[in-house]
Amino acid sequence: MDEAAPLAEQEIIRRIASGTDRIRILDVGAGPLTVLGKRLTGVQIDITAVDPLAGDYGTLLQRHGIAPPIRTQWCEGERTRWITR
Repeated sequence: MDEAAPLAEQEIIRRIASGTDRIRILDVGAGPLTVLGKRLTGVQIDITAVDPLAGDYGTLLQRHGIAPPIRTQWCEGERTRWITR
């Protein structure tokens, strides 16, 4: 939930090309909240979180007054090739 949490996923960091100032990450099967860090010095990070249970998670989060910085969207993992922004 921390919008200032640093991106700590070394596999993602390793794949970022030198000089890249913006990356887009698709978190498939994110659950109710993506656990990915949201900040990396000098890089804008855009995260799209998807999960087939997003509707249920959204209901639970709303019921408990939780507003995540990145809301998980509904999508079956097999359909991710259709996601565009």
